[in-house]
Amino acid sequence: MSSVIQRARTLLAKHKERTRDRQFLDAAMAASALVASADGEVSLAELLSRDEILARVEALQAFDSSAAVDSFRAFINAIEADAEQGRAAALQAVAKFGDDAQSSQLLLRAAMAIAKADAEFSVQEQAAIASLCEALGTESVDLDSQ
Repeated sequence: MSSVIQRARTLLAKHKERTRDRQFLDAAMAASALVASADGEVSLAELLSRDEILARVEALQAFDSSAAVDSFRAFINAIEADAEQGRAAALQAVAKFGDDAQSSQLLLRAAMAIAKADAEFSVQEQAAIASLCEALGTESVDLDSQ
């Protein structure tokens, strides 16, 4: 009987980890979408930067890239449909990782990569980064050093 209980615990632990990883994927795509759409246009360079993030961040590699792109697109669509509510939903997805310093920093680095991808670090993108910092409960990042 204890073997059945142990297997159930193991399966539950894996399920919790997978759920948290999916939440992190959504948070990363939310942060990326928030910054990419900040200046009113999602550039090809920003999309390529998103794809590079997906390829390099180990926690995101467990997912099929189409799931990440679907998540990104859903956040973009929500922001385009209703900017205030769409941004609030994106920030809510990101805020789930405010208590995890490592994840928070990773999300901010990903957002900075998107912001600087097209070599135009606009005031709107800077404001989006500041909003992400606030949602994560972290001090603002040094925008010039990232």
